[in-house]
Parts: sequence; structure tokens; C-alpha cells
Amino acid sequence: MPEGRSSFVSFSETPDYLADEDDLGDLYAEIPMGPRFITHDPEFGSMTLSRRIARFLSRYKWYYPERDNPNVCLDEAWHFFERVTLPRYFSDEISKKTSGYDRAAQGETKRATSLYPVLKTPQEELADFGLGAGLYFAMARALSIILLIGGLVNSSSFAYYQSDKYITYEGDINETYFTVEHCGDWSGKSVCSEGIYTQTDEYKGEYTVNEGLFGFLLKGSAICPTTVYVPCYECLSEGNLEHYNKDSFNERRLSITTPDTSYNFLKKNNCKTNDIGHGILTFVSMVFVILAVILLGKYMLLAETRFDENEQTAQDYSIIVRNPPSDVTDPDKYRKYFQELTGHHVTVVTIGLNNFKLISKLTERRRLLHDLYFRRVERSGFTKLVKFQFHDLGLDTKQKIFGKAHAEKKDNKKFTEVTGNVELDYSETFTDEDIEQEENQGNRKLMAKIVKLEAIIRELYEEDYKAVKVFVTFETELGQRTAIERLQRAHEIEREKEEGDTSTDVLKFSDILPKLDEPVEPSAIRWQDMGVPIRTKFAQRIVTSFIVMNLIGLVVWATGMINKKYKPLASFFVSAMNVVVPFLCRIINHQEAHSTEGGAQAFLYSKITAVRWVNTAILFTLITPFQQTLDQTGLLTSIVLLFMSEAITAPFLSFLDLASNFKKHLKAPRCKSQIAMNNCFRGTPYFLAERYTDVTKVLFVTCFYSVLLPAGYLLGSATLMIYYLSDKFAIMRTWAPAPALGSQLSRWSRAFFLLSIVCMAVLSAYWWSGFPFDDLCEVSAQHQKTFKETVLNPLVEYMDTAEFVNTSKFETKDKEVEKLDKVVIQMNAYEFCDQDYLRNLKFPPSTFIYEHDWMQKNQKLFVELFGWISVACICVVTYILVGKKVLAMAQNPEDTLNDTKNQFIDFTCVSEIYAYIPQVIDEYFQYPLLACDLDNIDDNLIYWEDGERSYDYWNMIYDVPGWAPHKSDQRLSRVSGAIPDNIESVSTFGNKSPVFSVVAHYPPWDREE
Repeated sequence: MPEGRSSFVSFSETPDYLADEDDLGDLYAEIPMGPRFITHDPEFGSMTLSRRIARFLSRYKWYYPERDNPNVCLDEAWHFFERVTLPRYFSDEISKKTSGYDRAAQGETKRATSLYPVLKTPQEELADFGLGAGLYFAMARALSIILLIGGLVNSSSFAYYQSDKYITYEGDINETYFTVEHCGDWSGKSVCSEGIYTQTDEYKGEYTVNEGLFGFLLKGSAICPTTVYVPCYECLSEGNLEHYNKDSFNERRLSITTPDTSYNFLKKNNCKTNDIGHGILTFVSMVFVILAVILLGKYMLLAETRFDENEQTAQDYSIIVRNPPSDVTDPDKYRKYFQELTGHHVTVVTIGLNNFKLISKLTERRRLLHDLYFRRVERSGFTKLVKFQFHDLGLDTKQKIFGKAHAEKKDNKKFTEVTGNVELDYSETFTDEDIEQEENQGNRKLMAKIVKLEAIIRELYEEDYKAVKVFVTFETELGQRTAIERLQRAHEIEREKEEGDTSTDVLKFSDILPKLDEPVEPSAIRWQDMGVPIRTKFAQRIVTSFIVMNLIGLVVWATGMINKKYKPLASFFVSAMNVVVPFLCRIINHQEAHSTEGGAQAFLYSKITAVRWVNTAILFTLITPFQQTLDQTGLLTSIVLLFMSEAITAPFLSFLDLASNFKKHLKAPRCKSQIAMNNCFRGTPYFLAERYTDVTKVLFVTCFYSVLLPAGYLLGSATLMIYYLSDKFAIMRTWAPAPALGSQLSRWSRAFFLLSIVCMAVLSAYWWSGFPFDDLCEVSAQHQKTFKETVLNPLVEYMDTAEFVNTSKFETKDKEVEKLDKVVIQMNAYEFCDQDYLRNLKFPPSTFIYEHDWMQKNQKLFVELFGWISVACICVVTYILVGKKVLAMAQNPEDTLNDTKNQFIDFTCVSEIYAYIPQVIDEYFQYPLLACDLDNIDDNLIYWEDGERSYDYWNMIYDVPGWAPHKSDQRLSRVSGAIPDNIESVSTFGNKSPVFSVVAHYPPWDREE
């Protein structure tokens, strides 16, 4: 057994059985049944709490129905979860000599490791999970601090919206208005004669929202509880009724119906924003957030450099050749060229081929075999467990029991457990006779599909594959930088040289001047998409973008329809779409081909961000009528609910990890094979793009409604800090391993952050211009006088009569009125005036350009200030996003060299560093599927390790005979380390070009003199 691995024990003492090579019957001896556990090795860290609970519950049949099945061990699956799925760091004596944590490879068994401590792991060490992950946590924490400071600066606005300065209406002494109390339902019931009160000069609104935190937050928002009903001048005359027939006005209408006529009154918001102190602090907080987010870009670049310098990865030593000669597939030629170019040793060369169709079919075939295996296991049950001393058996006996592929084991001198079920063999193939003899119809269909796929694969073997990308890893960082600098300079000369100039010809490789870049991390390369034509990628992205745009449009349309029919359901529908649509975006994005995982997630990020921006901020504004912006059951209520959901519900569900816990505690104990059981412990898949999207969404919503909801700053800050803590726990305890992404997502998100602050500046101006959000302006003095004399004064006199009380009715569709005991009716007439700059696309919002009759003095001042600041913000952000890049490209279009410091550490001296080994990550399988020949490749160059099987078990090049049959037959020699001289390489066969990507390792101790 490899050093550091644990052993099995059962409840009762289990005797050791020695197998007689001549009598296989004695080999299958009965042993006591019961759940088996792995003896704990303290050198490999403590167990998780979940595993301890599962160990205790495993004693009970109701929890672990397969506890007597010798083919499975639930504790072994938990061991897989802790050793392979969860991230670990080295904790041996060697690691203690260095500061910080050094992350171990998945499944590391050669050295002692421990789980990362959730609370004690500093932020700097989070870059161990990839530069993109480290930057995500740094960004979330920084934004949380920015919004916290912005909220503290703007805290007076929270108090202002609750003060008498905002919510108290002080009436004019010359105005006539009165309150009306109802006798029951507001719809169709007569008013009470004692419910009419007149001549009051002050009225303070009453909130109808719930108490508690939710009500407290709403009371600190721009919600206006001080409303009065005013006579509609045009409704009571023969004026223009077009505006008042809209649903938004109908829902804010109060009608007094008498036997002779009907009088219409419209709700007016009497809250005001005329306080200069409130305006100044709102402006200061906005400017602070805008400047802080702009400077955040600088901070993230510094963090990116710091994280990169702290982590020595293959990216620091490697280059990618983007225009390799398609017919050059000999790694020795690249090694020679780059060593002569730089004077530095080349350690690894990987030549990627355009064999994406072949890789896709081989992966699909393994999936089908995977499904077939589990269908058989579920039907066949299990046989008896055997234990024996493996080295006592001869090779023939081993092959009879386990087959040729599994007869040799590295740990053949130790006690070994063997189960009755045959291990899943991916080289298995079927004849027509096998298919006919299969009793199960479903299995026959799977077997037929596998046979058909094998025929396609053999045809693909015959194609001529070309080199499309080449990865060259130097022994030193200086070698990488020298190569990039020399060829960048050569390209500059190439662009400027005159005809006949041959100065750069000496640097050409097969008549091509190589174009170099720094590659992403090895685990982030999508080898299954290597070589997909650019036109195909472009077409895929056009189609998927079109689908997402239509999906967004469909959600907007459906929400609008639901909002008209049943308004409360609209918010629930939007919340549901925030879950469903991103899931659909992942499926849609999966149909696209991308060269790197970072590129794939960047496009996923864009799609989900567009969806969530529309769903969480823009959509609520679109479906909320302008006049209901400040209603107590309108826009701001939905936004506060959204913040609370994001801060509480989403992290809580992430912490519960329901889907993964269902697999681990309900599905796994019922699995009949160890592979199926282990697959239940692969962790919860996560997409870093979605995590960045959530941060972007919180910032966007905070900025979008900053004027109307000052508490949004603090809510946003709390939400981001909760994200930081919950995601830190999840990445160390629940999430599945993910590719180590670079800084691409971080850079994309910074662009969206800048767009968020543009929205903040623009929307702040629009919100200020919209107050009081009722589209009502008082009519002129002349019209007021005439209207009062002819209509209002006679109505007031009539309302004091018994006939009015006995025959008149008050009717309204206003839901808020139903919650009140009385309403206030003011007798000054108003008419329609369009206060909505936003929906009318009036930009910039300016009182010098557009009408502003409804605005108060100080309100006009701040509309101008916010409006022109928004113009300046747009100019600055445009320069940052576009102008700087254009200038940089004009100065040096080929500059791809990073500015991190040279650490002067050789590639081979870094303990955990990996090469560019072609492999495919697929959710079906416990480990990545290799797609290249590993002869003469150091296993330490692969970033994962299976302690149970050799790398050949996960290598697809052995799956289908037809390309290198001799090699496939000699897998046992490959596993044992003895490779016969007469075995041809699987990458080249005869005179044909390679079928699989080529990897060559040149250790520094094998330098050519």
C-alpha cells in the first residue's frame, strides 16, 4: 500500500485469508459482515464533522442499507471526498520550513496533507485555488468596505427620509382640505357623516409597511407615506383625458359618486426633497463610491501582481505559440529553436492538435460505458469479499480473477482488498454476439451505441491532424521573458521593415515568425475544444447571444403580463427567473467552444450578468409605473426584499448544500459499487463566473437605487461580506475542484463595475429629477380660481348635507387606501405634467434643457449637479474602457509580457508545479481524462493523483484499438514501469502524423551539451 494510505477495518475482527493458487474456490471465503471504516491516520489531518456524523450513522441499516455489501465502503467514499475533492495543503516537516500554505495535488499520498482551515486561512492564500479565485475574494471584501464607507457617509439620508422634513405636509392657510373616514369597505360604501373634518394645516403620513428590520429599512427609504387626493382638473372638465385612462392613474384614483355626477381625485405625493444638506451628503457618497470603484481597478491590478508573485505556477515559465506551423509535430524541433533563441533550457513541450472531434467521441464513449456499468451493477448485486496476500498469487491466477489490465499492482506486497464486482474497464468492447446475448433492452441499446461510436473513432484515427497550439515551458522565468521580448521586438521590426529587409528571417521557425503569449494555467486549457475553427466559434456565440437576448425579452414580457394580472406574483416570478435563467445560460454557454476555461466563463459571466441586471434592477423599474415609484407596496419594497434574499437566503442555501448532502447521506449509502459511491462525493460544482456575477449584481442594484434607498449601501456591504465568508467556507468544504482560472474574469468584472458607477451617476440625476413621482402639477392661478368657483366650492358645500352622506359613495382601486382608516382630500386642482425624464430618454437631465415646473429650488440645483456629473463620468469610464486600450495598442500592440518580479526559482525546483498535459474534465468521472502519451513524462507534472489506479486507467488513448493496438495490449508493462523497446509510441504510428497531442519532457539533468 502506498505510503500514507490508510487501511480497512470492520466492526468485528477480520481474519486474514491466504489464497491457494491452485484452488481458487478457497479464495472467496466468508468474512463477518458490517460497515467497514478506514483507520484514521493523524498525519493526514482531522476528519470533517460530516464524516464523523456519517461514521456514527453507518451503524444503522436505515441510513446505510449497503453496509453488508463487501464491494462498497461508505467511509472510503468520505475518504475520497476529503483527500481528492476537498483542497489540502502540505503539513509535513518540509512545509513547516516555509511560510503560508502550499497546496497539494488532488489525491496526494506521498506527503502528509491537511484540509485548509476555514477561519485561519488568510486572504493571500486563497490564490492557491487559482488567481481568479483569489481576486474574487479580494474584490468582494474591497467592495464591501467601499459600500460600508459610502453608507456611513450617506447615513444622514436614511434619517432624512424618516424625518418631518420629508414626510410632513404643511398646508397653506388658504387651502381647504379635509379627511374622510370610512364605514367599512372603501368599494361602494357610503361615508360616515361624522367622518368629515375640515380646516387643518398639518398632516403627517402614516406608514403601512410591516414593523421589524424590513419595515425599518423601508422607512429609511424614499417611500412617501404623506399622500393626499387632489381634484383632477382635466378629469372634471372637458380637458384631455388620455393620460388619466392609464392603469397607473386608475390605481391611484379616488371617485366620489353622487346621483348627478362623478368627481375624480388623484393621489399626490407630498414628500419633498428640498433639503440642501441631504443633497450634499448624497452627492458626496456618490462621488466617493465612483472614485473608489475606479481606484479599485488599480488595487486589483496590484493584488493580481502580488498573488502571481506569491504562487509559482507553470504560467510563469511558459509561452503559447499561437501560429505554429501546422505540419510540425516534433517537439524536439521546438525545443531546439527556443533554446537557441533564448539560451535557456526548455523543460516541457506540448503540441496541441485539432483533434477535438476525436476527443469528443472518445469522451462520449466513456460516458456510455460508465452508464452501462452502473446499470449492470444495480442489477447484479454483489459477491463475497476476499482478502489475501497478493504476492502469493501467480500472474496466471491474478489474470483469471482480475483480467490482464488489473493483474499487477504497485502495492502487491501489502494486504489488498478485492471486491467481487469487476472494475469498470474503459477498453471493453462488444461483438454482435455480445449484444444479442444481453437480456436487458436498455443495455443492448447502450452497447450498440458504443459499437457505433468505435467505428466513428476508427475513422477519425485515419484523419490527418494539424498542430494548432504549442506550449513551451522553460526551466527559468527568464527564459519565458526572453522569448517573448525577442519575438515581440521581431514583430515590430517586421511591421516597419522595408521590402527586401531580411533581418527577422533568422528568427523564423519553418518560415513563420512565432506569435507568443503567456498562457493560462494548465488546468484551464480546454483541450476538447482545441482547433475548433474561429468561424464556428463566432457562429456559436452569435446564436447563443441571440437566444439569451430573446430569453431576457421573454422574461420581461412574462413579468409585465403577470404584473398586470396579479401584481404580488410578479416579484416571485422574477426571483424564480433569477435561478432558472442562469441555469439555462450555463446550458446555452456549454454549447460554445472556447480555448480556455477562463474564456468560457467570461462569456457565461456576460450572459448571466445581463440577465441579472435586467431581472434585479432594470425590470423592477420597467414594470413599476412611474407614479408608483414611491408607493409603500411598490418598487422599493421589491428592492429591499431582493437585498434581504441575497444576503440571507442564497448564502444559507449554499451553506446547507442540499443537493450535495442528499447525494452523500441518502444516495451514496445505497450505491452498490464504489465508483458510484465515490461519484456522490465529488462536491458541488461551481462556476467562478456566477460568483463574480453575484458581486456585480449587488453593486449594480446598490448603485441603481442609491438615491431612493440609502440603506442599500449597508445592505450591499453586508451582502458582499456574507458572500465572502460563505464562499470561503464553500470552496474549502463543499465545492468540487475547479480549473485554476487566471485574471480574465476579474478584468471583465472591473468593466462591469465601471458601468455600474455610470448607472449610479446617471440614475441619481434621473431620480432627483423625478420627485415627487406623481406626474401632477398645480394648475395656474386663473384656472384654479375658476375651477374652485364652479366645481369645488359647490362640492364642499354639498358634502356637508345629509343627502350627500346618504346617497354618495367613495370608490377606489388603490390597495394602500384599504389599509388606512382615512384619506386626506385637498381642494387645490392639479393637472398632468410629465415628470419622467428617464422613460422619455431626456439626457442629460437638466433644468436648462427640459421642463421642470414641478421641481423645488434646491431640487433643481442638484438635478443640474448630478446631471452634468453623469456626463463627466461617462467620459471618464469610456476613456478607461476604450481609450486607454486604444492608446496602449497604438504604442505597443504586441505587448503580452506581465510585469511581475522574477523569483529566480527553477521550474523543476517547485514542489507542486504542473505541465500542459492534454486532458478533459467531465462531470461523469472522478478524475480528468488524459488524451496523450505519458511515456517518459514525470507523473508529478500532472496536477492530480489517483491513489488506486495508474494514470493509464484514465487515459483515453488506450480505449479503442485501431490506432496503436500493440501499445494497448502492453498496458501491464506500462503500469509496472517496464516498457519494451519494440513498443511504438501511441502518438505516432508508421508514417502518419500524430493522432493525439504530443508531450515531451526534458528534465534539466538530461541537458544536451
